[in-house]
Amino acid sequence: MGITANSEQRILHAGHSSTSVTRSIIASVTAAGSSPAQPVAPIDYTKDLSCPLLGLFGNEDKAPTPEQVNQHEAELKKHGKSYEFHRYDGAGHGIWYWHRPLYRPEAAMDGWSKVLAFFGKHLAK
Repeated sequence: MGITANSEQRILHAGHSSTSVTRSIIASVTAAGSSPAQPVAPIDYTKDLSCPLLGLFGNEDKAPTPEQVNQHEAELKKHGKSYEFHRYDGAGHGIWYWHRPLYRPEAAMDGWSKVLAFFGKHLAK
């Protein structure tokens, strides 16, 4: 599970199938998003994604923007990947940062319920 910059690492790792560790990942969660290219954009690994992906995004976020989330969702659909994306109005980046003004309690609590349900669904197999 990754939050903010760590989210990018989850997507890159889950989408890069050359390691035995990656093949053992059975579910991945990303909250907030990723940068366009570092040096390869996470979206470029979408075709190789080997596990279900849950994404939680604030609609006022600048990284990723709603347009970038739309692009990633289109790429996931194009490759027939298992994913769930949830978006929160009135939320920007870092909705789970309880100690910062970015915190959005309702979105954070809903997000955690979605994370637990997602893991329950995919890890209980």
